[in-house]
Amino acid sequence: MPHKTYSKHNTRILYDTDWLENPEALFRPENQHCDDEAAPVERGRARFFEFQDTPLVLKHYHRGGLIGRLIRDTYACLPGGQPRMLAEFRLLEQLHDEDLPVPVPVAARCQFSGWLACRGDLITHRIPGSHTLYEHLCRGALSHRQWQAIGHTIARFHAAGVHHADLNATNILLDDRDRPWLIDFDKGRIRRHGRWKAANLKRLQRSLDKLKRQTPSMHYGEQDWQALLDGYHR
Repeated sequence: MPHKTYSKHNTRILYDTDWLENPEALFRPENQHCDDEAAPVERGRARFFEFQDTPLVLKHYHRGGLIGRLIRDTYACLPGGQPRMLAEFRLLEQLHDEDLPVPVPVAARCQFSGWLACRGDLITHRIPGSHTLYEHLCRGALSHRQWQAIGHTIARFHAAGVHHADLNATNILLDDRDRPWLIDFDKGRIRRHGRWKAANLKRLQRSLDKLKRQTPSMHYGEQDWQALLDGYHR
């Protein structure tokens, strides 16, 4: 997937040249069109909208945890380093080229403030009819086959050495054909094979267990986790 870098003043944008001609226009709110069925919607840190009749998702990078209460969306950008939004664009581009189920990146914008600070956004194509694993489980149970498919999908990423830094039940999507996707690869990277894979699975299990405690009506149990592992190890 070819991309270019657009630079102007304190802004740098990586963008898909096959689909986009004017990357600045994409980030202007007045160009993020909508209609009655596709109005811009905020879901967590994501904004859903349409541009040139194409459904897209914008993620603005926010800090989490305690530091996020003090510094909302500014990050350190060290000389010679790669801002995290541009790094995520490049990683998604690589994973998409390897035919892994990730959102197709459209553009990433980094706005520098001074020499060592930046803030930014990432825009990707929207996955048709998708909802998070957590949303699905709040509505009803998944079949054994669906859990196996999720496990198999995670195994594909691990086989490619892809470490998802925050693998949890809100970063796994199921589309309108029940196909699993992974999203939100901030701080993700390609690693040598090792014990991190088991730790990655444990992180997901802790996420599911925590959500089950918070939402007792969520359709999830030990047999579901075993079905996921079955799909992972196949």
